[in-house]
Amino acid sequence: MRVASVKTFRGLVTRLTHLQEPVLVVRRGRPAGIFFPWTDEVLPAEFRRELFARLSQEIAARLTQAGLSEEEVLQDFEAHRKARR
Repeated sequence: MRVASVKTFRGLVTRLTHLQEPVLVVRRGRPAGIFFPWTDEVLPAEFRRELFARLSQEIAARLTQAGLSEEEVLQDFEAHRKARR
């Protein structure tokens, strides 16, 4: 397993993803995440469901923590989209 700082991983992500080996990503010497290369062409359905559920829970928790509603986030996206035009 390779080890890379967040900065190194960000700069070399394409090269590191082609190595076909896991990369431990560290921030200030502490683990920040692990990248596991995916060799199959399709993610299994159960993995996609689990990923969706966990991401949804994490987003909901962060919205609650920030005191934001889903409607406020959608309005912010819409304002950003309009400003880009």
